[in-house]
Amino acid sequence: SFMMGIVEFLSLGNPKGVYTWNLVLTLYALYCVYSLARDCWLQGTKKSAALLTLAVSVTPLFLGTFSYVNVDYMLVVFFLYVLYFVHKQAYILLAFSVVLLSQTKETGVVITAGYFGMKMLLYFVSEKGNFFKRVLGCFRKYDIWAAVPAGVLYGLQILKLGGFSNWVQSADTPEEISAMGWSNTGMNCFGFQPAYIWYKLKQFLVLNFSWLLAAVLVTGITVLL
Repeated sequence: SFMMGIVEFLSLGNPKGVYTWNLVLTLYALYCVYSLARDCWLQGTKKSAALLTLAVSVTPLFLGTFSYVNVDYMLVVFFLYVLYFVHKQAYILLAFSVVLLSQTKETGVVITAGYFGMKMLLYFVSEKGNFFKRVLGCFRKYDIWAAVPAGVLYGLQILKLGGFSNWVQSADTPEEISAMGWSNTGMNCFGFQPAYIWYKLKQFLVLNFSWLLAAVLVTGITVLL
């Protein structure tokens, strides 16, 4: 809403403004892919980086999701921004991108926590000294501090909701799904369903050549970490 709200007001009743802004965000995400491929992933020529960017941009998943408003697609776009600004050490823009990522659906919080949690773990392992010195070493890294605004904002949201497990958004919310818990078959819960995970993996890796985009993201995360 934050990213799309301005262009919606500028083009009331006309979707062209939102689609144009979506295209701008996408083009910058592709530039991030190109820059990361050139400097980090391939460490090769500009031609190789351009070919990789082209391969990502023409996958059906990429073409099909940027052409309309898709919240899940914005998760990919904002995460590419995060990777790019980590690489460029642009910490103010990194903090802003992390806020955008963490505020894009609940999945964005999981991605943010997983990425920066893993970075902290790697910093902790790479530091020398006792436990206290290792923890202190983690917080000497500016990219870790860039995630703090997103964490504070999310914490304020949790307080506003009345607790981490309280997802009641209106008085009409059924009581059985008003609080989050553990269940493999319920709603609004944490759980583990191997059959569904396998189904989604096949869907993601086989259909629409989605594995290309996944490979780019995994490679980028591995290199930058």
